[in-house]
This record gives sequence, structure tokens and C-alpha cells, in this order.
Amino acid sequence: MANIISAHIPPRLNVTLTWVYLILVLILSAGYWWDYTSTSNTERFSDPVSVVADSLGPELEYFEALQTLPAWQQRLLNFPGIERAEFVDQATKTWRQVIESMQTEEYLTEEHELHAAHIHLLVLLAEEQSWQAAETQLQDWENTNIESVAYLRSLYNEQKFLERPEYFPIDAYENGWTDLRIKRRAAQLSGDDELLNDITTQMQSRNNRQLQRTVAYSIIWWTLMIAGILIMLVTYRRMLTPAAQYNIAWPGMDAIGVFVRAELLMTIVLLLEGYLYLLRADFSVDEISLSIYDAWPSLWRGLIALGLIYFFLIRPRQATIGDVFGLSLQRVGGFIPLLFWIIALYSIDNLGTLFFSSICDALDCESPWAEGLSETILWGTTTEVVLEGIDAVVWAPIFEEIVFRGVLYLGFRQWLSPITAALLSAMIFAFLHFYSLPGFIGVMWTGFIFAIAFEYSRSLLPAIGAHMLTNLHWLLYSVVFYR
Repeated sequence: MANIISAHIPPRLNVTLTWVYLILVLILSAGYWWDYTSTSNTERFSDPVSVVADSLGPELEYFEALQTLPAWQQRLLNFPGIERAEFVDQATKTWRQVIESMQTEEYLTEEHELHAAHIHLLVLLAEEQSWQAAETQLQDWENTNIESVAYLRSLYNEQKFLERPEYFPIDAYENGWTDLRIKRRAAQLSGDDELLNDITTQMQSRNNRQLQRTVAYSIIWWTLMIAGILIMLVTYRRMLTPAAQYNIAWPGMDAIGVFVRAELLMTIVLLLEGYLYLLRADFSVDEISLSIYDAWPSLWRGLIALGLIYFFLIRPRQATIGDVFGLSLQRVGGFIPLLFWIIALYSIDNLGTLFFSSICDALDCESPWAEGLSETILWGTTTEVVLEGIDAVVWAPIFEEIVFRGVLYLGFRQWLSPITAALLSAMIFAFLHFYSLPGFIGVMWTGFIFAIAFEYSRSLLPAIGAHMLTNLHWLLYSVVFYR
């Protein structure tokens, strides 16, 4: 890839200013990181109880549906995945974390929300273990609604049936996993066969729907994974042979300088967004415009980076973005080779993520329960989900690949080997996602293989396509399982 770097072109950006801007980026990023890691789960969501209930409930229904299948089908549909008992342990731990967070941040929590979280955990323990396990949990709580606990105790101890309290916090989460189990228990004790049949039908319908979605999703996932593995086995020699070299590029310090300036501006915009919300009250702004701005952060921040790249790197050298980053089918040999690249990268990305995830699990290194969850995906309107999907599946892959692989990786590549440059750029890429350690490792792996793909294909199209497919995978997963 040596010919990509044109060392004879003199640098255009002041190196001293680049270092100053880098220090500012590190300071601002450290502040943002500290604020993020010190923020409780309840502060990150407008309704943390609903977020957890609406994410754990469908998963529990999925495990219930799996148990109706032969063992080999269970294994096939739940690969890769954890066992039901392990998931229940994680769900129990998650509800405890939510309750502890609410008790710590009482000024942010409504009393009925805390009681609802208690009920969710008590029913989970009672259904999956026994009411004695729930009773043990109750011993550690002081702020628990007496009437609600008495009602649950009567259901699970099969005492004389008590009437459902007029104020029952779980009523705000109607027909969710927890609510249906409470109603089923009550119907059994009251002898109301008609109500019991209706509730049982609802539960089976929800379970079957999760199973149907799982089957459809698994077929697509396995097809792509197997296709990617076969493509790698058949075409790896061609893929690992560098494509035609090209000479349009820039000195490494210019690439680093543009990246640092872009990150500084994008970080400032990110920090200012909170103040922009306050300013909206003073201006008459169209709601549709606000929705598009809120849903497309990658586009607006990416345009900042793209503007700097064009004015400081592309235009002074009388080049085009398409030429520099290989954004043409001719660079990769046509549509079919590009499709092969995308599917192969997607498979490599998934296999690596599974491998590192299993290592983190073995080392008992877990991600926070809130990581990756989106309230918009859970409850947003169709328009809001589509807008957020466009941002995640279209804008983010385009701009992130241009900035991190097209600019940052090429900057490091002038001085470093492909592996070292890919690792360093991937680490920065992962750090700026502000994920936990498992998430950091997964994103770093993705950035690494995308940089290597750019090294050999001389085009960002394979990485952009694979990035889009990966983000679409997670978007569809959330929509399919949680909405």
C-alpha cells in the first residue's frame, strides 16, 4: 500500500495546532466518558422499568417457546446463545441493579416505578424458582408496597384468594410477561376457567410469535454466516491479493490533523446538544425538522468531518472523494466481488465477536444492562424507528468508514505496518463509542478487520457495505424481538 501514501506532497496543516487540538479532544472526551460512566441506569432512560420489562419479557417468552421443541432444534435456534437458567440469573441481576439504582437516585424515581420494579423481580423469582426465593429478597427491602406484596404472597402461597389492590403498580405494564403471569395465577386460584383460557392463549400466542421470529431470523443469520465462510474458503487468495495501487493521498500528519480537528468539532457539538434543547423553547422550530435532527446525529456530525476532509485533503490535491477512497465498483471488480467482500466481512465480524464475547463471559466480564438499548426502537413511532434506522444503517457506516479507515488508518499507515495501523485506528474507533470492555473489544475487532479489508481491496465500499449489514443486523434484532 506504499503507493497510496504520497510523501512528496508537503503537509498543509500546522502540526503544533494539531497537538493542541488533540489535547482538547482528550480533555473533552475524558469529561464525556466520566459523565457517562458516572451516570446511573435510571438517568439514561426516561422509563427504566419499561425498558427492562420490554427487553427481558420477549426474551423470556422466547425461552418458553424453545422448550416446546426437540433438543436439536433448541440448540440450533439458540446458537449462539445462553441457557435459560443463565438468562434468568442475568434478568434477576438486572432487576436488582435497577432497584438499587432507583433507591440511590430517589429524586429521579417515582414511588410507583420502584414498586413496579419490585413486583417484576418478585414474580420472576416466584415463577422461575419459588416464592421462598422472593420472600428472601423481600427481607432486604424497606420501601415496598404492602398491599401489592400481600396480594402476590396470597397468589404464590395459594392462600385464600385476595382481591387485586385498587392501586397496583404493575397495571402500567399491561399484558407484559410479568402481568400475564400474575393474571394467570389469579385465574387459577379463583377458578375462572374462561379467564384462564384467555390468558393462556395470549401467552402461547406471544411465545409462538417469538418462536416464528426466531426461526426466520436464524435462517437469515445462518445463511449469511455459511455463505461468508464458503466465500472466504473459495476466494481468500484473491481477497488477500492487493488490488491496483493508486497515488492520490496525503502526508500522515495531515490525515491525523484533519481527524483531530473533526473529532474536536464533533465533540463540541455533542456537548452543546444539551444546551440546544433548552434553546428550542425560545424558537419556533418545525417538529419534523427537530425529529430529523434528533434521529440523524451521525449525518450532522459526519458532514462536519467530511467538510474538513474535502477542504483540507481532497480539494488542495485536485482529487475526488471517490478516487481517494475507492468508491467505485471498478475498484473492487464489480458488484458480485463487492457482494462477496461484504458477506465475508460480515461473517468474520460475527465470528470474532462471538469468540471475544465467549472469552469475556468466561472471565465474568459483563456489559451494563442498558448498553445498546434504545427507547425509540422499543416504543417509538414507525417514522421515528425508520429515521433512527437510516442513521444507524446508512449515515453512520458511510461517515465512520471515511473518517476512521479512509483518513485515520491511512494516516497511521504512512509510518506503521498494516496490522499495527489497523489495530491503532481500531482502538481509537472503539474508544470513541464509549462502550464497556466487552463492547470495546467487539467494536475494535470490527474496526480492525474493516481496515485490513481497505488495505487489500483499496476501496472503502466493502467496509461500508459490511458495516451497513452489521448495523442492520442489530437494528432488525431489536425490532423483531422487542417491538
